[in-house]
Formats: sequence, structure tokens, C-alpha cells
Amino acid sequence: MSINKIGFVGAGKMGGAILKAIINKRVVSPENVFVYEPNEVLCSELIRDYGIRAVNSNLELASTVDMLVLATKPYLIDKVLKELRPALSSETLILSIAAGVTISHIESIVDSENPVVRAIPNTPVLVGEGMTAISRGKAVSDEQMEFVKSMFSATGKCIVADESLINIITAVSSSGPAFMYSIIDAFAEGGVRYGLTKQMALELAAQTAIGSAKMILESGKHPMQLRDEVTTPGGCTIEGNVTLEKHGVQYALVEAIENTYKKLL
Repeated sequence: MSINKIGFVGAGKMGGAILKAIINKRVVSPENVFVYEPNEVLCSELIRDYGIRAVNSNLELASTVDMLVLATKPYLIDKVLKELRPALSSETLILSIAAGVTISHIESIVDSENPVVRAIPNTPVLVGEGMTAISRGKAVSDEQMEFVKSMFSATGKCIVADESLINIITAVSSSGPAFMYSIIDAFAEGGVRYGLTKQMALELAAQTAIGSAKMILESGKHPMQLRDEVTTPGGCTIEGNVTLEKHGVQYALVEAIENTYKKLL
């Protein structure tokens, strides 16, 4: 079944970012995007700015579209699915971005034959540099997966992963920005200590992080190889590397991922 009409259950930060990206990148036409958003001010802004259509209930949304994007809070998922269920076609694709809600749980509430895709985006989707992992349910077709990939590619990068890996992906990618912000702030504080303004130091540190990440993605080289290429024997960078090793920074970051992952189990 091809996807022509998409409905968003909620269009807050994450849902709104996805909605805006797929329209701006022309993945779908605005007139084929529908939303049920109880926040009337937000709903009016989306209609005005992007030319989408609003509906009056989840039931109306389900009866109108080929694909539903569940962009509501995880604790509301069961309530929302039960509202949607009476109007759902067994072919309607359900895409959930709700953290901690499994494909099997969604399938248990709606028709078990409904195609369900689970997605774990991170907050940089808000600036078009997101990282999203998607997992497919048993009824999802290759065509539907390709469409979902195109949606999240409009917000940054997208990979397909088995659902068994979702928790560790959440720790690395979804929680990861919080750890990156701490690292960038620490870099900036080091600069401020020796005379940089905070604004200047943050710009230097943040752009350095962007550039370093891009070097890894585009060169195909291992991060440690790139580190060695920056490090001149007897120079200043090796002093910094040794300091990081002395204080166990790498181990601390590995442990941060491990503890985040264990919290999700």
C-alpha cells in the first residue's frame, strides 16, 4: 500500500520538527499532511506556516490517512491507540516515536496485522542534524520502510536496526546529546579560564565538535587514527591527550553509556 496521506497525533517539538522537515524537503505535499493537535495556538501556526490540514479528533485522523505518526507522550500512547482503533484500517501504517513503547505493545492494542514502525530520533532533528534509528514490525513492507527512511533522512541521518538494539541506541544517540553538551561546555570553560569570552569559547568548541564528527563520517577513518593525525610528537596536543587518559575520561564516557543503557532495561 502506497502512502499518500500522513496524520500526526501531536505536533510538539519532535513531531513538529518531523512535520516541518518532510514538508520543507518535499517528502510529502502540505495538503496531504493532517494533524490533530489540542493546542489550538500551535495548530493555527502550523496551518498558517505550512499549509497543512487540521482535524477535530484522533478518530477523524485515523479515518483520513494512510499513515499515523504517534508523536505524543509515552504515557498517553495506550489512550491514543484505543481512540484511533475503531477507525483504523488494517493497512494503516503506524509510526511511533514514543520512547519505551515496543512494537509488540502497539500491536497488542490495535489490529495485530497493522504495520508498525518504531523510531528513536534525537533532539538534533530540530536543527536538521538528527540521528534516528527505525525498527520494523512483521507486517511492514519494504516500500513502507523506504518511505519512513525518507522521512527521517529529511531530519538528518537514519539507520535501520533490530528492535533488540533500541535500548543501547537510545543510550548512545537519544541520550547522547546531553553528554555532548557537557563535553562542549567543559571545552568552553577551559577557554574562558584563559581569557576567551563564553560566547566565543562556545562557538569554537561547538564548531570543533561539528567538524570533528564530520571528519569521522566523511573520511571513514577510525577516531583514534584521526586523533593521531592531529597529534604532533612532542607538541601541545599530546599533553592534552595524556591528561584525558590520566583522568579516565574515555572510561567515564563508556560508563555513562552503560549506566544509561542499564536504566532502560
